[in-house]
Amino acid sequence: GDKIASLKSTDYELQLKAAEASEAGAGAQTDTAAAGIAAAQAQADAALAQVKTAQASLDAAISARDTAQLRIDTEIPSKIEQAKQQLDLTQTNYDNIKALYESGVATKNEYDEITTKLAVDKETYKQALDAKAVAQSQLKSAEAQIEAAEATKETAQSTYDAAIAQVNAAQSTTSAAQAQTSAARAQSQAASNSLSDTVIYSPMDGVVLKKVMNSGETVAAGTPIAVVGTNDKMWVRVGVPDSYINSIQKGQSAVIHVYGLDEPIEGTVDEVGALADTTTRTFTVNILADNSDSLLKSGMICSTDIILSDESKVLVPVDSVISLPEGDSVFVLEGDKVRETAVTTGEISGDKIEVMSGLKPGDMLVTDGQFVLTDGDSVTAEVAEND
Repeated sequence: GDKIASLKSTDYELQLKAAEASEAGAGAQTDTAAAGIAAAQAQADAALAQVKTAQASLDAAISARDTAQLRIDTEIPSKIEQAKQQLDLTQTNYDNIKALYESGVATKNEYDEITTKLAVDKETYKQALDAKAVAQSQLKSAEAQIEAAEATKETAQSTYDAAIAQVNAAQSTTSAAQAQTSAARAQSQAASNSLSDTVIYSPMDGVVLKKVMNSGETVAAGTPIAVVGTNDKMWVRVGVPDSYINSIQKGQSAVIHVYGLDEPIEGTVDEVGALADTTTRTFTVNILADNSDSLLKSGMICSTDIILSDESKVLVPVDSVISLPEGDSVFVLEGDKVRETAVTTGEISGDKIEVMSGLKPGDMLVTDGQFVLTDGDSVTAEVAEND
């Protein structure tokens, strides 16, 4: 920043010259010893880097082992059990429908449908069993990596300990000279700091907002002499209730409406408070706004619109999606006929599932009887209630 004030400096300049002469004499005595210490320290630093690298490898191997063990102990058994229960249920349904089909009660479509589902559930169960074997293999590999990493770390640690011993030996031979140099350097630094402190610079690029002291006045250390600030960017501080605070993230867009300005100003959420105000029970959110035209002033009153989300999800009933080995599909009503449409599904939320692609606005979805339909069938449709 620019210079904003200066003090009388004659005494500080004389102190600095005396301290610099003393430091130069002490430094000449320690240069040779310092070179030896620097070389030993470089070896120690290199050895320490090896120790850190070995520790990082060990931490990564331990993390991989723990992850594999956790999957073996919790996630995989649960998936195997779920897949087995589903397979058993489908097998029972298959046996029943098969018997009905052979006796002429069930349709071929029903029999084909349950046959396909049985094949899918068998494959799901097999995949769950295979996942256990893969996780066990990963566990063994991670344990082997841990053993190797521990050996590498032990070797690196021995190298580091030897290097530190060399540093200590070099330091012990030069301790007296270093003490003299340190004392002289401290005097020189103190004198330099005192001289530097006679000129006060702004800690930032900005403008003087307030002049506290006048020329010629005597001031004590730590007394403010001016208030400096920057206004090319401004923070707009707003209070957000707890019902919305978890929907606001750093980087979200905001529109600022300032009383007295005709046009709104765009901003970005810069900080989201984690503690509610004890009086208003709102959370402080700071919005960063560009103020290159200096329209915003400290203390202005404004209101803000924060865009919580620009995304929307398409959710359909889970039962309306037909899952087959070749992919998911739904039936879309077109006039009095249905068209089978391939879709890409996402997360399941309750009895709804997200459809990420394959449907467009206005599509009429078959939600009942879809498992007995084929592409192009004629139907009589009833509109279901949308909850």
